Amino acid sequence: MSTCAQITNLTSDLSAVGGGSNDPVTGGQGLLLSNTPLDECTGVILLSAQDYTDLKNASLISLFNEYFGFDPQLFEYIVGSTIVAYILGHSVGAIVKLMRST
Repeated sequence: MSTCAQITNLTSDLSAVGGGSNDPVTGGQGLLLSNTPLDECTGVILLSAQDYTDLKNASLISLFNEYFGFDPQLFEYIVGSTIVAYILGHSVGAIVKLMRST
């Protein structure tokens, strides 16, 4: 389940356990979990492992469909152009053959 979190300064009572503003690792910063709906979250959204896997798989599928998906308009253009080129080539070949024989 995804959760909204805000980056916040740690309070001074955390300095007693080694996590105050003088802490060189956190620099006095921490995450405060909130019940804010995800679409209104202005901080950080923490994802569960399953949510991350689902998001990653959906991105790969979307990317695959974007680059390798079937495009009906492109198919119509290529088939139409091929048919027109075949008919024109056949007609020009027939005309050249007719002109050679005369």
